[in-house]
Amino acid sequence: MRIGVHAQSGAQAAEIYARGLTHGLQRRLLPDDKLFEFDGLRVELFSERKKRLSAPTLRELEPQPNAGSIGRVSMGFVSHYFAGLFSERAHARYIRGVDVSHSIGCAPPPSVAGGAVVPLLADLSALSKPRWHDCSETRQLERFLHQIDQFPMLTTVSDFTRAEVAALSGLDPRRIAVIAPGVDELFYEASRAEDELELQAIGLLPRQFFLYVGSVDEQANLSTLLQAYAALPERVKAWLPLVLAGGRGRGCTLCVPVAAQRDVDSGNIRFLGRVPRFLLRILYGHARLTLFPSTMGGFGLALAEALACGAPVAVSRGSALADMAGPLALQIEAEDVWQWRDILSDQIDRGAHAACAVQRAKFSWDRAAEQAMLVYEHIVGARRTAA
Repeated sequence: MRIGVHAQSGAQAAEIYARGLTHGLQRRLLPDDKLFEFDGLRVELFSERKKRLSAPTLRELEPQPNAGSIGRVSMGFVSHYFAGLFSERAHARYIRGVDVSHSIGCAPPPSVAGGAVVPLLADLSALSKPRWHDCSETRQLERFLHQIDQFPMLTTVSDFTRAEVAALSGLDPRRIAVIAPGVDELFYEASRAEDELELQAIGLLPRQFFLYVGSVDEQANLSTLLQAYAALPERVKAWLPLVLAGGRGRGCTLCVPVAAQRDVDSGNIRFLGRVPRFLLRILYGHARLTLFPSTMGGFGLALAEALACGAPVAVSRGSALADMAGPLALQIEAEDVWQWRDILSDQIDRGAHAACAVQRAKFSWDRAAEQAMLVYEHIVGARRTAA
């Protein structure tokens, strides 16, 4: 079987998901199988890319603090919808060369894709919460949903989004496969003695900070979280800073609420920007509570990483993230400032959270690849039967 993978360039989560899935697929290939990557203009065998990338180049893929992307090399994934790089002719050649193509975070028109493309749709917030999106994103998603029945199957990352897609598009839920993200094995590693030194280097102490990881923009419902934190007593905020790790997303620029600006100025609220993944593991493992106030699921990679670390987490109720975390997370009404404040206060009263009391969740790229292969085999088998 000839499998192709491509993803939305410039969207960090889509690129990480595609990279992790591709590595998982590579470990499951049979001798006659081939795995291709498509960058919008060029097709390359995954095995050839691995040979071409030297070890130093691979290390450059690691995100750096405050970097604008996941690295200087983006694994060759380029969306046909962005930067004018889409070539219909190149895509048609690519489709003819593979049996099935997994499209991560974007999809070509069915007229170009034929029946070989399986889109992954991670989030429907452009329709459910249009105020956080550019109108062009909403129109693009509407057009996609109108054409969705022409694709053989669709994949998504949670049962919550699967139900949303089925309800909005009318697509038979049996044609929607849930393939949850995996995480790097790094996030299953035990804490090390030097972790505390890494925290001290950025002015933090173990169990003495709250953490948010994700895009720093209005889409993430951060205004609610910042207001909730600002309502805590001053002595508590001086002891337990709120740390935000992540760069600016594709959404509206975050406007810090007036009530929280004083805490930003004093250093109680700290913006770290993008941080390398080894430091993310340390932050997850030593945060008093990791907070996910967003009602938009996306790929859920940060939540999966936190749960893999055994971190205590809080999520917005009735969201894809709440569906992914299940009973492992505290669930709070998304825009209720006082509920978020109360959950922060509760962590103060309870003292430092015992990490051993939190069950680690298992998110594996090998499992994701196994589920994806079942989808590919079903589609290829159905096409051969129809032929």
